[in-house]
Amino acid sequence: AALAAAVLVATPVLAQSKLDQAIAKAEEQLAKGKPDDAVKTLTKAAGEAGAEGQLALARLQERIGDLDAAAEAYEQAKASASGPGRADALAAVANFTLRRGKAADAVAVAKQAVEAGATPSALAALARAQLRMEDAPAALATAEKAVAAGSGSAIAHVAKGEALVAMGKAAEAEAALRQALQIDPKSALAYSRLARAQLALARPADAVASARKATELDDKFGEGFAMLGMAMVAQDPKTWSDAIAHAQQGAFLDPDNPHVQSAVGRVFEANGQLEQAANSYRRALTVDPAYGPARFALIKAELDR
Repeated sequence: AALAAAVLVATPVLAQSKLDQAIAKAEEQLAKGKPDDAVKTLTKAAGEAGAEGQLALARLQERIGDLDAAAEAYEQAKASASGPGRADALAAVANFTLRRGKAADAVAVAKQAVEAGATPSALAALARAQLRMEDAPAALATAEKAVAAGSGSAIAHVAKGEALVAMGKAAEAEAALRQALQIDPKSALAYSRLARAQLALARPADAVASARKATELDDKFGEGFAMLGMAMVAQDPKTWSDAIAHAQQGAFLDPDNPHVQSAVGRVFEANGQLEQAANSYRRALTVDPAYGPARFALIKAELDR
């Protein structure tokens, strides 16, 4: 009986160790420019590691730019998540849904995450989803709870920064996002959102630097390129050709991200190309009809046109 109990205790530890080893090996293969080998390595290990393995595989697929495969892995993680890790697993699914889906779907998953456990990640995911539903005050309140639940959570500070930008408190937003970057210096999302706050503060040169850092950290993250395009044209309208190239690269990488499609529209609008801008806003609304910034921008572009 004692031996059986010891085996039961050791099995999850061994599985975790195998997953960690596979993640490390996949990282090495990715660094060597062998993404296919990295995926094969992690796919095998993920199949034996439950929801945590599927989350690791999904994050790898995101990094190599295969968002369809990432979506499939996130769905498997959602279906198999249980126990103490369920809340954070569902939070990861909600954040991915915000990248390429509808706000309503992200809210539903984020609420499930919080019901499973009010962790910093779960609360941050809910705050980010509330913001996409145009409820900035609720988003800020939830983000504050996320930070209170775990001040060492980078995504909690990102959620707070996003909400503060929407509330017109860009200086406070910048501070929150810099706090996120102190915790996770490799967060392309935090750098991208920092660029947004710096644009709101009328500091386009700083926004260009932050957005460029996002693209350097993750060259498959479309929002970073889209923000770089917006920041460049704000800094110097004469760089419009380069700015639209970056923005459209973002749309190529993240075609189902309303933030990205709206950014493309704004860069077109800066050059007086209102028809192209309107088309980009419509694409954003096709992805998520509830995305308010794109609808407002579309109305303005049509009125100007």
